[in-house]
Amino acid sequence: MASNETARREKVGLLVLLFGGVLIVAILVVVALLQSNAPVAPSAPPVVAQGQFAETGLPLLGDPNAPVLLIEFSNFACPGCAQYHSTIKQIIERHVNSGNAALVFAPMIFDVGAHPSYIAAQAALCADKQGKFWQMHDALFEIHLQRGARSFSLPVVQQAARDLALDVDALSACLAAEETRPIIFNALQLAEQVSLQYTPSLLYSRDGGKTWDWFAQPNGSRYEAGVPLAAIDSLLGAR
Repeated sequence: MASNETARREKVGLLVLLFGGVLIVAILVVVALLQSNAPVAPSAPPVVAQGQFAETGLPLLGDPNAPVLLIEFSNFACPGCAQYHSTIKQIIERHVNSGNAALVFAPMIFDVGAHPSYIAAQAALCADKQGKFWQMHDALFEIHLQRGARSFSLPVVQQAARDLALDVDALSACLAAEETRPIIFNALQLAEQVSLQYTPSLLYSRDGGKTWDWFAQPNGSRYEAGVPLAAIDSLLGAR
């Protein structure tokens, strides 16, 4: 009897061990399945350097030592420039974020003083003094698309600065003193050097900005404005 009882207990013990092992495996499987179905946290966007193009003070996005330097001549109050902004964002995503190119922004204006284009250009460059040119750049074009080309005024750009958590008092003082006027005139001088006629215009350089080349159309003439993304991809390599 004792041997039978012992055998029965050993059998029960073996069954308990087997059941426990199966239970543990089942738990592990469930945990693995839950983990596999858990939402994956989105990867952080690449950190792209923000700087300035040489002594001009013009804002530069990306690696200044990138093999190709792009420059956009654009006007915040130009309807065509506002429409082209979506292409610029694609260029940044495909080529600047990858380190394949860097992008310089040269603000163009229609007039000085209280003209909306001048107010917007100053606001963007004053934001650059706080390290947020490109954020203000995007915000201003969004304002243009939503409210129109002549919507830029001091209260409007101050609110844009507030939305971007900028020091509004510092930005207002920068605007009042026209601290960025020399940078705007550097951009205008550069536009004259390349014989710019229209905005938005995009040029490129392979020697760090010493010389600038125009994107060529299939017929050999240059793209005076609104270079299509396909032409940029062709030069830089599609990503």
